[in-house]
Amino acid sequence: MHADHKVFNYYIHTVKRLFGEDASWCAKAGIGLNKVVLNDWAISTGGHARVGVEDNARLDRDRLASSNAALVKSMVEICARYDCPNATWQQARQILRLRAA
Repeated sequence: MHADHKVFNYYIHTVKRLFGEDASWCAKAGIGLNKVVLNDWAISTGGHARVGVEDNARLDRDRLASSNAALVKSMVEICARYDCPNATWQQARQILRLRAA
């Protein structure tokens, strides 16, 4: 499915309607360039994003990621654009309400 901003906004509206304005959510779908676009939309609208080669092996349409570190760096740059802090793995576990490992 092509990344569609109207559909994305509808999903966010629905999540907030069903689970509350403070619900944590993540834009998980998207392959290749769409993953970067969806991560950008998620961060810009207050959501979360996943990063790593297990989710997507591309930095963009034309380039494969050389490592997880390259993907993380790309996500850090997106977060910086929106003045959004990056979660440590410990903070991510808290956000997701996971019990201790």
